[in-house]
Amino acid sequence: MTIIAGNWKMNHDPDSSLAFFEKLKSYGSIPDNVKTVIFPTFLCLSSAQNNLLGVEIGAQNGNPEKSGALTGEVSIFDFPKINVNWLLVGHSERRHVFKEGSEFLKKKVETALSLGIKTVYCVGETIEDKEKGLTGEVLKKQISYLGDFLSDENLTIAYEPVWAIGSGMPAGSKDADEASLLCKDFCKRDIDVLYGGSVNSHNVSNYLNSGLISGFLIGGASLNADSYRALIDAVA
Repeated sequence: MTIIAGNWKMNHDPDSSLAFFEKLKSYGSIPDNVKTVIFPTFLCLSSAQNNLLGVEIGAQNGNPEKSGALTGEVSIFDFPKINVNWLLVGHSERRHVFKEGSEFLKKKVETALSLGIKTVYCVGETIEDKEKGLTGEVLKKQISYLGDFLSDENLTIAYEPVWAIGSGMPAGSKDADEASLLCKDFCKRDIDVLYGGSVNSHNVSNYLNSGLISGFLIGGASLNADSYRALIDAVA
């Protein structure tokens, strides 16, 4: 089962979200050997949930506190109440733009897993790290914060090299495989590892040959129903 997860970031509104799923529905049912997940904006969660295609819906972000004086935040504890069963944690934009530290990200993971939420924990190196040969060290450090949670079956790792996201310069399949092996070895189990970073329907098959990559976390190519379905068909 190959996972095709789409991270919409701060794109789409409820109307365009409905249009996306209507277009996607026009292509017919999703192949049985592909699991599809969409991470829409909070405003689009309800419209996305009514997609009638079996596409699972997740949140792009959440706060690990149950309640409190945290203006603008949304509690992870509330997601199961609205049938949001996936959560993204540690995306490079949360780490580098919003300056979320590893201890805070760990709390998010702990809370989500305690609620049975399928959690995608993103890791990846910057171009400076890569040029210094520090990719392995960076990934191990990011993963090490999760400690005992690494054994939880609801945890998935997403390898997203920061330099490849939205750049049009994807990591090579060898780099992705090496990162996947490192993650699996560090977790001491065959954990699902997704690759993300300038993936499209033309290059996606390159990452499936070794069997080390379980699926993909897609950005721009997931915003359009045609390109998202093309990805699905390319791996199906």
